Amino acid sequence: MPMRSPLRTHGCRPSSTPPSTASITIDDHGIIQSCNPVVVGIFGYPQAELEGNNVSMLMPDPDRTNHGEYLTNYTSGGAAKIIGTGREIEGLCRDGTVFPLDLAISKVEGQDQRLFVGVVRDISQRKIAEQALVESDESFRSVVETMGDGLMVAVDGQRAFVNQAFMDIDGYKKQEEARNAPRFAGMSPDDRDRILASPRGSRSDRVQLVRPDGVNIASST
Repeated sequence: MPMRSPLRTHGCRPSSTPPSTASITIDDHGIIQSCNPVVVGIFGYPQAELEGNNVSMLMPDPDRTNHGEYLTNYTSGGAAKIIGTGREIEGLCRDGTVFPLDLAISKVEGQDQRLFVGVVRDISQRKIAEQALVESDESFRSVVETMGDGLMVAVDGQRAFVNQAFMDIDGYKKQEEARNAPRFAGMSPDDRDRILASPRGSRSDRVQLVRPDGVNIASST
């Protein structure tokens, strides 16, 4: 059974090797006519085992099963679904590992033969980085959402994030309402000007705020 492993470096190429672009040329029956050496490193097959065999060997199901139908549909006058465009697909290593790829296909018309050239990039490292960013963001949100202190993050003078404690203290019912409010909503002009005039990193003032429900509260900034 294929092993789907998009969130780690797969075993077909050492992780210290920089990602490269592979080029595979097939005929209109899907038979590999030629491929560059990068294909060997990405998929783990010797070049002799690739050329002369169907390119579907490099695909997991359902693409492996359906690839012949895709080609037949196109060569019979059907619409081109991926030719001339790029898309993300999955590749299948010789060792059974499934990994993410970027694929772009172009058509080459010869006098007596039609060929298709696929340019393939292993994007495993990119997917790892994307997942790390997602997990980092989730960890940050988990911490700030459970902290007892209210937190509001402003970007370019606009509220970009507020946690639940901030909403409870300031009397907001909905995230959207709290984020869309002016940065210094409920604060007197004097308090606002004093905070803006203080050096960055040294702002720790007690201010009076008027909540949306009209209640006056004391708060720290």
